[in-house]
Amino acid sequence: MSIYRSPQGKELLLKLYDQNWVTLGLKTERSYIPTRYGNTHVVTTGPRDGLPIVVFHGGNMISPISFAWITALASRYRIYAPDTVGHPGYSDETRLNPGSFQYGEWAADVIDDLGLNKPILMGGSYGAGILLNLAAYAPEKIGKAILVVPSGFAPPPMLPLITKIGLPMILYMVTHTRVCLVCSLSAMYPEPAENFVEATGAVYQHLNVEAGMPRSIHREDLVDFQAPTLVLAAENDIFFPPTSVIRLAMEVIPNLVAAEVIANSSHFVPPRLWPSLCARIHRFIQETS
Repeated sequence: MSIYRSPQGKELLLKLYDQNWVTLGLKTERSYIPTRYGNTHVVTTGPRDGLPIVVFHGGNMISPISFAWITALASRYRIYAPDTVGHPGYSDETRLNPGSFQYGEWAADVIDDLGLNKPILMGGSYGAGILLNLAAYAPEKIGKAILVVPSGFAPPPMLPLITKIGLPMILYMVTHTRVCLVCSLSAMYPEPAENFVEATGAVYQHLNVEAGMPRSIHREDLVDFQAPTLVLAAENDIFFPPTSVIRLAMEVIPNLVAAEVIANSSHFVPPRLWPSLCARIHRFIQETS
């Protein structure tokens, strides 16, 4: 079964994918690599001699939307952005079981097929859960880990998600009005950019959304994971509240270098904070080299 509700919906989301990569203004290369769960499409950017960073994007969203906040890093790092299988993009539509270690298996294949040795790995939201899944499954693949507004520590609180996102989303699906769409986004991104609104509306209308979050990782899952790790939670994150993220990160991750809160940020980090966020990530990489 396709992850898209119609061929026309798939075409629209892939069109938005291409448009948003162009909008980022980066020189990119595209390739496909084989994994045990199907072909994976990878967008690569940044200087060829830069330290490699593999970035796992947010769930149920096209990768350039998730990627926009780290474009400043592309001036000095070689960045690999794989489209997660089973999520919108050009990778195969194979749906993985988020309650298993299949995402870790897939991510391990991506690193191997890219020919990388212990690269820096970064994940945002759902992508951070994929990174933690990899840390449990194949910790030796990871050189450094950066987790931003991360899933993978604990499930999100359901009541605020239902009342602040779910109900407005249902109203949007019925009415197709912009006001309902923006209302459904306000709790996770109070002042969304127009391309974000457009892409999310297309996802709501045309994607069979993956409802399951990556499995929660526990201390015993990471006994062999020794890579230096940075965790950045958002102060106003409706999905993954910072208090629980920071507490669990300190309990679970053996080599946690820092666990910090991005002040005045929603789940989707607003553009005004992108420069400082990239600077913090760069400093972490330099200090742990």
